[in-house]
Amino acid sequence: MRNPVIPGTQYTDWTVLNEAEPRRRNSDNKPQRMVSCRCICGLESPVYLAHLRQARSTGCGCTSAKKFSERLTKHGESAHGMTRAYKIWRSMNSRCHTPTGSGYAAYGALGISVCDQWRHSFETFISDMGHPNPEQSIDRIKNSLGYTPENCRWSTKKTQANNMTSNIRLEYAGQIMTLAEISELTGIKYSKLWYRIQHKNMTLDEALKDIQGLTKPG
Repeated sequence: MRNPVIPGTQYTDWTVLNEAEPRRRNSDNKPQRMVSCRCICGLESPVYLAHLRQARSTGCGCTSAKKFSERLTKHGESAHGMTRAYKIWRSMNSRCHTPTGSGYAAYGALGISVCDQWRHSFETFISDMGHPNPEQSIDRIKNSLGYTPENCRWSTKKTQANNMTSNIRLEYAGQIMTLAEISELTGIKYSKLWYRIQHKNMTLDEALKDIQGLTKPG
């Protein structure tokens, strides 16, 4: 093979582990050489070999995250929000691009990926998204698409539950609602309603009628 990959070669924060399966880029659909790398923080991820050699990818972003945190602190801003945002960013990358990572089977294995500008730069991610508040996490607007500036937002758990492709939609009080919305409206735990409908094969009325304190809206 031309220009063989040498395990142990360092490119700034990345250390090469081995050659990985080629991947087609969205821009030209041509297969590109990939290498498995480990960042100084321990995160493992496949990286485009060309990006390493051109210094377009210098690490997972942990170093720039630390510098960004220091810069925020100098300007009187709290680094706490940044730290949480960094964990969300790192988890997003892991479940999409690390086959051994938690959640990969439900994301990366199904073709869900992180756009290049976010995947290799935490600062770009924060510049595009801003910081979440304590109740928010990252949410894809269209579940069939990946993590891009156009398809992502900070959302509460309620909003994300309503956005899930697997969510149950039922008629309640004359309207089509998600089970999450019915749960909030009735004050009954989502898990309880879901179990009765999915596992006990109850209709919505059956699932609701013997729960004490339920008042159905008129």
